Amino acid sequence: MSKLWGILGATIAVVISVGYLLKYFGFVANFSQKGVLIALASILAVWLKLGVQHAVFGELLLYKQGYDFCIITLGTALTSVASEWFGASQNRLGALFSTFVIAVFATLVTAKNAKGIEEKFATELAAAKAASNPAPKFKERIPSVAAFIGGVLVFMMNVSILLTK
Repeated sequence: MSKLWGILGATIAVVISVGYLLKYFGFVANFSQKGVLIALASILAVWLKLGVQHAVFGELLLYKQGYDFCIITLGTALTSVASEWFGASQNRLGALFSTFVIAVFATLVTAKNAKGIEEKFATELAAAKAASNPAPKFKERIPSVAAFIGGVLVFMMNVSILLTK
């Protein structure tokens, strides 16, 4: 349960940090009430996703969270590109498309990483069964933590899209 709160805390910290950085570097003068509400809704959505995942699987794996953050950003970027493309103003189209491309790449990297992590654990599990040993417990390792950090960095781009709507 503490990992759930840790991931939720990291999400809130990302939203606040991105908001501060966008304002500090002059990308936005002030956030609209709509943008803040959208960002808060994204925190709620992440919290619900984490809660359901924890309830169903009984655990939260960092590499899956990193992948999920990339998928969330991919969806936000793609819908924002489409919205901007067909909207009256196309001022942010290049930045949104760049975010989409980065999210696609990050999704592919974290998916490949997840596959490798799951294959390694399946091999360890099979070896334990063959030797009649108890099943090994899954351990978060460096690739898992790296996928989470990468996902959080990509999610920062998601938050910047939401806050500047």
